Amino acid sequence: MTRNYDSIPLPSSAFGGEMYRVGRALVQATSIRLDQIVWDADEVLWDWTMKASRMLKPGAFRWGRDLGHREYYVVKPGIFELIWGMRHASLEEGGDGCMRIWTNGYPWRLWRIGRHIPGFGELLESPSQPPPTGRGALARHARIFYRLDFIRLVERWLDRGWPSERREWSPESRALIVEELTRDPCDSTLKIPELAAWYGKEGFGSSEYLIDDRVHTIERFVAAGRCAVLVSAPTPRIGCGRVPNTVWRRPIPTLIRLLRGVARPIAASLRRLAASSKPAWERAQSGEVPLGYPLRTFAIDVPDGALRREWLHPMRRLERRIATR
Repeated sequence: MTRNYDSIPLPSSAFGGEMYRVGRALVQATSIRLDQIVWDADEVLWDWTMKASRMLKPGAFRWGRDLGHREYYVVKPGIFELIWGMRHASLEEGGDGCMRIWTNGYPWRLWRIGRHIPGFGELLESPSQPPPTGRGALARHARIFYRLDFIRLVERWLDRGWPSERREWSPESRALIVEELTRDPCDSTLKIPELAAWYGKEGFGSSEYLIDDRVHTIERFVAAGRCAVLVSAPTPRIGCGRVPNTVWRRPIPTLIRLLRGVARPIAASLRRLAASSKPAWERAQSGEVPLGYPLRTFAIDVPDGALRREWLHPMRRLERRIATR
């Protein structure tokens, strides 16, 4: 099987080729493999926004209204080329070469986003397995953890109590999970690999590095004895900054104007972390977007039913249950 830049399912570009080589070199020069990294999705792999104009229509805040809406996206330059380079080198080093994603989003949305990114499903599976294509396959995938999975895990905890002692859990992870679930069991930004295994998604057993854009999420991952990279990038906001991922008009041009390069800083941060003592975290300062890179932009229409079923109702159900304990 050919494993080089020309074999990946992305448009060819000078910067894309450079990031592919950076990903390969990162694996070859350090102890890091792709299967050890957990990737957040929004603001790490892509930027996104909505238009506020829909909110201002008559009846927009009426109870029971249709919450369907359109979301606009731009993929971070070079990020998937970097991941493909890491995948190929990880496979050659004997790793499984599969990408791990831990998102506060929901399965329907990731499925629709993935349809716009060539090779997205392939990155989640070994070369000997067909990539997941259906929404159900992505929802159940052992290497993707969603907010919906977290909610179901907490509901299981409330029903059955704390699980019996698991020898593979480190004291740091166990103490952190107990503390955080006791403090706020509705905080779905808690990303600790042991939680995924407890829930039944076994794809995070080798996870040692988190790439995320939230400081609190990063700090807790590191408190569990691991390493992390904090991605910093501007997010479109309205209402004096109180409403994130929202614009008044021209969503795609606004995303492009705010877009920053993160692939190279992430790779540099991972190199430094590989040479440092655990636990630790690094801030990946965003850089400029390279000239001539073929940006991938797209939009998806989110139906009311999917949003309520996988995002709104599950958390409301959990919040009501916690409030009446």
